[in-house]
Amino acid sequence: MLLRIKQSQIRQLKDEAYRSNQIEACALLFGKSLKTAYLVKKVVIATNILNSIVEFAINPQFVVDELNKAETGGLDLVGFFHSHPARAYPSIVDLKNMRLWPNTSWLIFSLTEEQIAAYMIRNNKLEKIELKTES
Repeated sequence: MLLRIKQSQIRQLKDEAYRSNQIEACALLFGKSLKTAYLVKKVVIATNILNSIVEFAINPQFVVDELNKAETGGLDLVGFFHSHPARAYPSIVDLKNMRLWPNTSWLIFSLTEEQIAAYMIRNNKLEKIELKTES
């Protein structure tokens, strides 16, 4: 599986992570789901309602509202983004939440290592997703 995202969108997500600094930043990723790739067309920055440095949650009503807007615009939810105070790898809490959204990409940015990586749960297993940034 491949996650295709624009460099400008990556910059937007990283900027939000640095701005949030003391809490995990988070966002919804909308676009197109293809058989072998997710194409990110729109990034929607969200508020971490947990105000936590080690986990995030997005207001469920906000998610529903954004899902409805995306559907109207012909877009799919293709993933979630959040920052980590550690390496860019899913935490135990992430894995639990990822199981609620199988076949959806999870883009994680490490503030300490300044690296970004993508994962998903498919067939009940964690898979790393190839990340391709485009201009």
